Amino acid sequence: MTPREIKEHVDRLARDASWPDCPNGGWQYPFDFGFGIEAPTYTPTQRELHPWRRAVTLSALDRYFEGRYDRISVLDLGAGECAFAAGLWEKGVRDITCVEARDINIEKALFVQNVLGCEFKIVKEDVNKFLENDERTYDLVLFMGLLYHLQDPFNVTKKIAEKTKEISVIETVLACPSEVVFSNNSDYRPKSAAYYIRIENKDGPTAGLSDIELWPTQSALDYTLYNAGFKRLEDIVPEDANINFYSTKQRTLLLAHK
Repeated sequence: MTPREIKEHVDRLARDASWPDCPNGGWQYPFDFGFGIEAPTYTPTQRELHPWRRAVTLSALDRYFEGRYDRISVLDLGAGECAFAAGLWEKGVRDITCVEARDINIEKALFVQNVLGCEFKIVKEDVNKFLENDERTYDLVLFMGLLYHLQDPFNVTKKIAEKTKEISVIETVLACPSEVVFSNNSDYRPKSAAYYIRIENKDGPTAGLSDIELWPTQSALDYTLYNAGFKRLEDIVPEDANINFYSTKQRTLLLAHK
């Protein structure tokens, strides 16, 4: 493709991704397509946020997979535009399966493959249906920004743990209540482990497939993952992180080890 054709495709895909909250559309990840062409993000915040979370994740994974990226298998659930898959491809991974339900994100991902020269399998399917039918296991599973969009987090995380040979990357928002008081009988003591309902617009390409979100507290997230079968959780957010939401503990980014 010529630089002009690349620019036209990038702009067209951005326009096609518009929704009420972002009428001008955009991309989630600011891909560098060369020739001075960068994908315009939905908001200025995303221009900083998503490259940061990808860089932090890939740096942490280097500690476990450096020198053998070409021998591992990866499953990326809710892969979006496949920014993480593209980053792992650059590191040498050649067995990558991306699962994504939205047509616009798949079209962007195919464009990324074409221009950047990546190759990964893209499956258009709801994550729940994919997990029910897929029979493979993977060395690395990416579960980024998806947990709180699910209405059945316990069963889904159990399926993810079953599919994970070594590590799953978990990224989610967290509910941060200041205090919760219950007036139930004395043996009802849920403490701080809870999921909170939030209503969200499901129309956007980065949203879930339902308008109901379930935000876990930190202790609820920990319990969910341990109950699913993960043995150790490793927080990979740097202590000096200055990215909003992560530095204030309203989001978490961790490696869940089998």
